[in-house]
Amino acid sequence: MPRFIYAAAVTPDPATFPEMVPPVPELGPGEVQDSYHSARSGYRAHRAIDISRETGTPLLAVVDGVVEKMATSRLGGTSIYIVDAERRFRFFYAHLSEYAEGLTEGMPVLRGQVLGFVGNSGNARFTGPHLHFQILVVDPAGGWSSDLGTVNPYPLLRELVETDRQATVSRLQPVEPPVQAAPTVPETPAPFVLPVTIDAGGQN
Repeated sequence: MPRFIYAAAVTPDPATFPEMVPPVPELGPGEVQDSYHSARSGYRAHRAIDISRETGTPLLAVVDGVVEKMATSRLGGTSIYIVDAERRFRFFYAHLSEYAEGLTEGMPVLRGQVLGFVGNSGNARFTGPHLHFQILVVDPAGGWSSDLGTVNPYPLLRELVETDRQATVSRLQPVEPPVQAAPTVPETPAPFVLPVTIDAGGQN
């Protein structure tokens, strides 16, 4: 009988790991469960943790970084990847109901900024709305391989809850179109009049 494949966790150096906040507002101790090594279909290991929330709950950027990719897949459904400012770690959010209005790939984001909303897209339609949250080590070569390892989010999120480091939720600010000055209408020049000299002298 086949054996389940378990992902090896990479333990990052806390001193160099990006400053982080929870991916949902007011994360509670009971919501943080270690399902990193849990078995999934196809003899896969989970390599992530799930946080159950109601559909429409805001999902927050956990670090200052950049929206690297917005994608849709059969398993993950509507999903998003962000990378930290130094491009060392990739944070994957899956099963969204929708993205935050105005969010685009390549956009810089700050901790606590709303990226999208909890849903049950992808294979979460069988399990109910929740966030699938994963941390991967970025390949410096620029590939999407996870050969460099994945980080178990559980101890990181547990520490955030225990130290009460919650996020201040901030939404995307709409970009106001630049104010364009009214076009300058050139003044109509006065018509040119040829001067005429009139001889007022009398006849001889």
